[in-house]
Amino acid sequence: MRASRVVLSLILCSSALLFLAGICAAQQEDAEGCKDYPLFSRIKGFYITGCETKFDAYEFTLSGDETKTVEGQKTVISYYIREGENPPSDLQIRRNYTNALKSLGGTVLYDSEAYTSFKLVVQGHEIWMSVRTSDYGGSYELAFVEVGDRSEDGRAKNRRVEIVKK
Repeated sequence: MRASRVVLSLILCSSALLFLAGICAAQQEDAEGCKDYPLFSRIKGFYITGCETKFDAYEFTLSGDETKTVEGQKTVISYYIREGENPPSDLQIRRNYTNALKSLGGTVLYDSEAYTSFKLVVQGHEIWMSVRTSDYGGSYELAFVEVGDRSEDGRAKNRRVEIVKK
């Protein structure tokens, strides 16, 4: 009788661990309704934890003491590193997006230890962007504000720039 209790306890513990592992795996899928911004893919090994798209204002840093509030179609996407992945450095994340923006003709407006802001003019309208890193490269947030004329679906129609983790 005692042996059957031990076996039953082991089965219940194993089942609980498998259930919790399933929850953790499910939490590493992209948040419902969220996707990458049309111009950029995410850095390999990350998933989307949240997003928001609406007409709104966003404050971009231009220098240590100067900011600019930009109004337009705002999109904010938050990413987190998948369990078991080796996170890149904060600098590596920001440099990957910096290189991608520059390849499209974008300009770096401000760069600090955990934040970089950019401006890109595409098809007659401005796209302002920022990259904010945290958790020693374990998470980052992209913010975009599209100003000016947009396509019929409200978004810039462009080529997609693939971000590759080096």
